[in-house]
Amino acid sequence: MNGHVHIRGAAEHNLRSVDLDLPHRQLVAISGVSGSGKTSLVYDVVYAEARRRFLAALEGGHTASWQRLRPPRVARLDGLAPALALQQGGGRAHPRSTVATLAGLYDGVRLLFARLGQPHCMACGAAVQAHRFEEVYETALGFAEGTRLLVLAPLRIEAHRAGSDVIEEVDRSGYRRLRLDGEERLLEEVDAAELQPGQRMEIVVDRLVVKPEAVRRLRGSLQAALELSAGQVVLARKGVDDDLFFAVEPACAGCGAAFAAIDLSLFSFNSAQGACPTCRGLGQQVGMSMERVLGGLTLSLDEAVGRLWHDFGHGGLREKVGAFCQRHGVEEDAPVGEWDGAVVQRLWDGHRGRGAFVGLRRSLEQVAARAKGDELAWFEERFSDVECAACCGTRLRPEALAVEVDGLNIGQLCALPIGEALRFVEGLRVADERAQVGAEISRHLLGRLHALDALGVGYLQLDRSASSLSNGEQQRLRLGAALESGMTQMLYVLDEPSAGLHASDAERLIAALEALRDAGNTVLVIEHDRALLERADWLVDMGPGAGERGGEVVASGAPRDVAQGASLTARHLRGALRLDAAVERPLAPRGWLRLYGVRGHNLAIDEAAFPLGNLVGVSGLSGSGKSSLVDETLYPLLAAQLHASRRRPLAYDRCEGADAIERIIAIDQNPIGRTPRSNAATYTGLFAPIRRLFAELPVARMRAYGAAHFSFNASQGACDSCGGSGVHALGESLWGALESACGTCDGRRYRGEVLDVRFRERHIADVLEMSVEEAHAFFEAVPEVARRLAVLCDVGLGYLRLGQAAPSFSGGEAQRVKLAAELGRSRQGGTLYILDEPTTGLHLEDVRLLMRLLQRLVDEGNSVLVVEHHVELLAAVDWLIDLGPGAGDDGGRIVAEGAPRAVADVEASLTGRYLRAHFAEVD
Repeated sequence: MNGHVHIRGAAEHNLRSVDLDLPHRQLVAISGVSGSGKTSLVYDVVYAEARRRFLAALEGGHTASWQRLRPPRVARLDGLAPALALQQGGGRAHPRSTVATLAGLYDGVRLLFARLGQPHCMACGAAVQAHRFEEVYETALGFAEGTRLLVLAPLRIEAHRAGSDVIEEVDRSGYRRLRLDGEERLLEEVDAAELQPGQRMEIVVDRLVVKPEAVRRLRGSLQAALELSAGQVVLARKGVDDDLFFAVEPACAGCGAAFAAIDLSLFSFNSAQGACPTCRGLGQQVGMSMERVLGGLTLSLDEAVGRLWHDFGHGGLREKVGAFCQRHGVEEDAPVGEWDGAVVQRLWDGHRGRGAFVGLRRSLEQVAARAKGDELAWFEERFSDVECAACCGTRLRPEALAVEVDGLNIGQLCALPIGEALRFVEGLRVADERAQVGAEISRHLLGRLHALDALGVGYLQLDRSASSLSNGEQQRLRLGAALESGMTQMLYVLDEPSAGLHASDAERLIAALEALRDAGNTVLVIEHDRALLERADWLVDMGPGAGERGGEVVASGAPRDVAQGASLTARHLRGALRLDAAVERPLAPRGWLRLYGVRGHNLAIDEAAFPLGNLVGVSGLSGSGKSSLVDETLYPLLAAQLHASRRRPLAYDRCEGADAIERIIAIDQNPIGRTPRSNAATYTGLFAPIRRLFAELPVARMRAYGAAHFSFNASQGACDSCGGSGVHALGESLWGALESACGTCDGRRYRGEVLDVRFRERHIADVLEMSVEEAHAFFEAVPEVARRLAVLCDVGLGYLRLGQAAPSFSGGEAQRVKLAAELGRSRQGGTLYILDEPTTGLHLEDVRLLMRLLQRLVDEGNSVLVVEHHVELLAAVDWLIDLGPGAGDDGGRIVAEGAPRAVADVEASLTGRYLRAHFAEVD
């Protein structure tokens, strides 16, 4: 694959008849301010046409779904290679998806256990064996000539069988001898009372002497024994105490218990053969949460569950709990967290033996099953998704967990972080006949694990749910899978792969992209990170502005040549465009917020101090504990105090200074809507006054139209054919969902008669096609609408179309829409705003706009806390807390804190290293 992708006359969305050549087998970066046309060019033209052509080739050109896909608006597009998109997030993660499945690792892990695993008996724990028939036969033939041999069929008497029935069944089968407790006896000599359920006996199938003329007889006897005992046979030699046990189907060598067939499906939680029957492979169930019931272990038993006996009359439970506390010598009035950990677990799970107690969890579940009214409401507050007690969250049935490789079962291996799993596989040694198979499986796993560790996600556990991952983490896992796929001459398309990455992790990412290119692929990335733009082989700069002011190729060529231009990207590359220096303001004018003894997940922080009335940054590697500190500890504890939130924070000792905060608002990157019916106009409340405006127009009043007629989600206004979606589903493909525009409304969503109503010559569907900036000018005379649109412009979303479907927003766009919705309401001082990586997907020019807005919020008497990686933004905050020094178990501590220049002087801080370089360039 050589040459170029030739694009001529691309006019999708705001693209202005773009002509462009993109070189193959190169790392090509597309940059430009938000809304300049990057996504329209890369995804809506290049990738969309590559997908359409692939489907055409797949379906042989016959009339099929691909022909109903609208081709992109481009005059000519030549030189396309098969394309694969590694987009951010990729929509809502399936509940069964994990880090291992997303990264393409789990199939290799299953293969490892299916081929190299040693199963253990579910009954006695002894090793389970499985042999080929020829192996059994050759062993018997190998005995010395003249050996007197018994061929035995071992059987275990089932619990419901009577001894007389067993004797009768053996008699019918034609065999006359049994061996019981090592003694061979005739069938008529056996008393039926001797045969007890669970007892093991052996049918004597044959008694022979090993010699050449007995070869055929021996084979037949072995086959007969295997048929009688479901694949098991015992060879007993006269004068030799040790019998030889064989099983052609997996079975225990100690007690003879059968074992499930060991194949790939046994280790799949997506199959009936492998999934835990209790949770059906999800690893979780809705049940009582110990954290919620016992108040995060900060409450006494009476404070936690006392309402059950004080208000709801469950005195019997009170007596049982009191007896438990007395027996174990714990104080009922003391917080449960002060008890011995083993006692707390026994209280929750129960115990057998002397003074047996069924456990608080099961007791509460029994009471909850009969609860009504206020009592039921009390219980509902304490239900949550809890780890499945049957499989302990591993998702697999017990048989799968009874198979071990080098001392670990598959659940234990998947509980390891990627980095530790890498070391485990590196240490595997297989010396028997399986060595070649083991080496091949290990090579496959090591390649993928090394790729993921190099991408900076070594801290992620293999069994972690994909739904808990950030967009950047999901994309890096897919990138790791692509690196080890072995595919060449592909066109890989990535959307801001550096999003959510620390500067040191971004360096690893660049190396991975270069490896993908060096394997013979073309790598096309939408990107803003300066380091990645400088390392690209070819750079395309879109602009010069956003929306209608964008859609052109400003420059195209080697990064050093593009940097000589006058565009915003060029100024950014040569260091002429920078964020404003930090604002001079007093530190902590409204006091300090202090957290003590923070220890959730990997955190080990004695004290974390946040100055109020300032712009505060929290930095660190991915997995260093930023989200654990801010999103899972600080926010829920303040939300519980200020807004009666029921979400429990991670473990901490105490919090001081919260009385200075009047309100807390967290703005994260989670999608603002899961369906295309949600958009920026509906989420921010902007669409409601627009619909009311249209309902007041003369034509609407004459026809008795209300505001609902101008909603595509209401039956009064929605197109009858598509129900207001504007599209018809064509089904699923390996590319995802396929859709075509509705032929009745031409994708406009509304009934034709509703579109007769116009404001300034535009109907409601036209309004949804407007950009925010265009709509701001259009509705300038409508104060409520204009005010909300102005806020969207302030957060740098002037290019966004009002009707653009929410699922298509990047994480950064979703966060800025949420910020605009909040700022559109009346503001007051004393609010703590928490933002999660707000610079995601932003050009430096857009970061400047965002920074001004954050500074304005602080100037109005609020506090702003940002979890961030963007070095220039971190350099401009008032106070910085850097976590680390590494990720996972190597993180969770405060490495440095203070003014950014002070953090830059701390040698142990990775963030400080990049801050030093930044300040050196600025100074």
